[in-house]
Amino acid sequence: MTCNSLSSELSGTDDPLLETMTNILWLGFSDLPYPLKRCFLYCCLFPEDYWIIPRRVIRLWVAEGFVGKIGNMAPEEVAETYRIGLVKRNVLQVVKRNAVGRLKRCQMHDLMRDIALSTSRIQKFCGIYDAQEASNDSGVRRLQLFHSKVDDLRSWSGMPKLRSLLVFNHIGKISPDSLPLLLRTSKVFRVLELQAAPIEKLSDELANLFNLRYLNIRMTKVNELNNSIGSMNDDVVQNHPHFSMNGKTDVEVA
Repeated sequence: MTCNSLSSELSGTDDPLLETMTNILWLGFSDLPYPLKRCFLYCCLFPEDYWIIPRRVIRLWVAEGFVGKIGNMAPEEVAETYRIGLVKRNVLQVVKRNAVGRLKRCQMHDLMRDIALSTSRIQKFCGIYDAQEASNDSGVRRLQLFHSKVDDLRSWSGMPKLRSLLVFNHIGKISPDSLPLLLRTSKVFRVLELQAAPIEKLSDELANLFNLRYLNIRMTKVNELNNSIGSMNDDVVQNHPHFSMNGKTDVEVA
């Protein structure tokens, strides 16, 4: 019984042994360098037991501005050192490696994710909501929607500080007018992670998101890019799994 509910046991226990475990886990987080702390907290936006693709989370870290400059290293190379640091500290668990030992999949341990979630709520770093729970907290900066059955996003349009939206395992269909409304009321978006979301068309409001650094529309029902996408840069948008728009916005399309 304790094994199946260890997270709740650790959070509200008077048992000295379990309290010691909690303190050890918190020490692992507190000992992280500041750049790694933000990257660690960001990983809790992925659902529980979710297999994280390193390349994907690295691009998200870069887009969020978490990656500092080290010598002549590219931002992605610096972010890779952060990822290695989290794995070496056992904050991220290795799930799968390729034939030469390179990491292909990783995930957060449930207990470490609980620590990240509780810290994120206190710091308003992010919010995680299901179909039955909308937020009245206008200070939330990052939002994860998981297994949501709602057909629109208007419940979250009262978040003017919202800068990142990540949608996972969405069920049903997102109302066509709800995403544009959300983008109009939250104009500081840096990240739109909409992979596999049930959307059929991108909003023209994207052209007004001057801070946008990352847009993922892989496996959506979007079959063409709006002209407004082209107005965000002077380059021709290419149908490539990953391309950078003037070095500004990462767009995942394939």
